Amino acid sequence: MTSNGIGPIDLAAPRSADSMDEKRETRRARDYLCRLHEVRTWLAQCLPEDCEVPSVLDLEQNLSNGVLLARLGHGFAPEEVPLSRIYDFDQKKYKSVGKGYQHTDNIMHWRRAMLSVHFPEIVIPETVDIYEGRNIQTIFCLYALAIHLFRLRKMPSIRNQTGNVDFSAEEIEAIKDRLKNSKYVPSLHEATGALAKRKVDLSTDEAIFAAIQKAIKENDAETLLELLVKARYLYVDSALIGRYLEALGTENGGLSSKSIQKIICEVNGRFISFSQLM
Repeated sequence: MTSNGIGPIDLAAPRSADSMDEKRETRRARDYLCRLHEVRTWLAQCLPEDCEVPSVLDLEQNLSNGVLLARLGHGFAPEEVPLSRIYDFDQKKYKSVGKGYQHTDNIMHWRRAMLSVHFPEIVIPETVDIYEGRNIQTIFCLYALAIHLFRLRKMPSIRNQTGNVDFSAEEIEAIKDRLKNSKYVPSLHEATGALAKRKVDLSTDEAIFAAIQKAIKENDAETLLELLVKARYLYVDSALIGRYLEALGTENGGLSSKSIQKIICEVNGRFISFSQLM
């Protein structure tokens, strides 16, 4: 304490705070790089071999032309995204002259494909953001989409690579700058949490619901599977239809659309491991 009653200034404190901020930013960059790597690896698994997936640092920008997104959409919803409707299919125009307005059609195709499999719209980025290269949110959207599609048995699972991948100092610094310049960086929890929180329309047509009850009563697994898919219940796995039938047949409280969906999820939870879903 000095004679005027003012304590000594700790010059080390600001440096300590700066050091903590630096560590926090580095950890944040590493986490996001892991998500980028996981999404890139998953895309490579989902897309045909002739479809070149860019490097981790180049992926966000490449997504802006929508070609990879549309080709992914064709993979899980071919009726929504016929190959003939994908603009600049081989990206030759993009590589030679850059993006054109028609590339936004690819993004719209991808969007429609996601909505067709009941992916929550709140997670889907705006078309203009994707086209202009603001694709951090798109990466998190793809991560959540991977989980959703795996539960529907339409695509392979996405693998958590935390702790299994090393990144160069240059990659980390590049991502730190990118995250700093982004107005909004969603968390993985936000993206995947929307899958659990979304509202699902389970107002099944009375005729279909009656047919479902009849199939259960008659122990008709094949018809039950067809009806569950037709009624758009989520996460129906054809390999587990016998389990669904057994569980639905022993339900004592009476069946409703919501209880059927609940039983499907409960059966999946018992027979599909958590590691598979992640």
